Amino acid sequence: MSTDSLDAYAATNSAMCSLVLRAFVEEYCAVDSAGVPLPLILVPLPIVFTESLAQTLDSTNVTTGLVSWASRYPQVTVGLAERIQSVAEHAKNALLFGLRYQIQTGWSEVKGNEASFDPTVSNPATGTLGAMWYGTTHANGRSRIQNGVYNTFLPRLGFSYMLDPNTTIRGGFGFYAYNWSNDTYNGASQGPVMGGAFGSKGNATDTTNGAAQLVSLSGTGANLPYIAATTDPAGYNNSNVNFAASHQPVGGSYQWNIQGQRQLNNNLVASLAYVASHGHDLPFAVDIN
Repeated sequence: MSTDSLDAYAATNSAMCSLVLRAFVEEYCAVDSAGVPLPLILVPLPIVFTESLAQTLDSTNVTTGLVSWASRYPQVTVGLAERIQSVAEHAKNALLFGLRYQIQTGWSEVKGNEASFDPTVSNPATGTLGAMWYGTTHANGRSRIQNGVYNTFLPRLGFSYMLDPNTTIRGGFGFYAYNWSNDTYNGASQGPVMGGAFGSKGNATDTTNGAAQLVSLSGTGANLPYIAATTDPAGYNNSNVNFAASHQPVGGSYQWNIQGQRQLNNNLVASLAYVASHGHDLPFAVDIN
């Protein structure tokens, strides 16, 4: 009775097969930077998962080589073609799935140096909603420029299918997210949100085309319409201000690709690929006026 058997459970376990093939490819590429020829991808699995061959590997190491191993144990080549065929379907197809989870906390400054228009803050000068929010005052319980976002899930799916020993089709689709940065809050022309609470600001323009003096360099500048640092919600009424909404989604993109690859000979591979992406919820600071 033959004791030669293939571990069918292991051979159909995608995770196990992936680990075996990864180890094989890494060791092969360490010796030959040109990479593994596609037909050789089918060889490791039937060798590893054939029980009767396990003892023949005990006296080998990374320097032994396939030819030397087969010369020492000629029986390893008996039925090898059938064993390769038995795992070919599992070796040539691959489906990968990943999930990334991201937490994005809102920006804040240790001394509360933040200022933004907030449509929910009461304006004491007009008695209506819509006034300045400051990091030091925490109006309406808001302590950050933006509230943290805790529901960003980023699934990714990839596949690979070998049509024949020389032709492979692969592709993937994934969700990706951008990190918030200082640029998100300092991008508008009227001054920053982050770092915008403590400095004086304003502007003056000559509307007389030089007929009247706008300012004297030797003067005090008291006539210039500059607003000193303030925490008054109405302090910037009738002025251009920046606005960063407290509730904003995390910007991101959908990315996908598909590629066909064919090995023409041992030294030449032809590839044709389509790559695309679509952005969504891209964050930026805006001039509310």
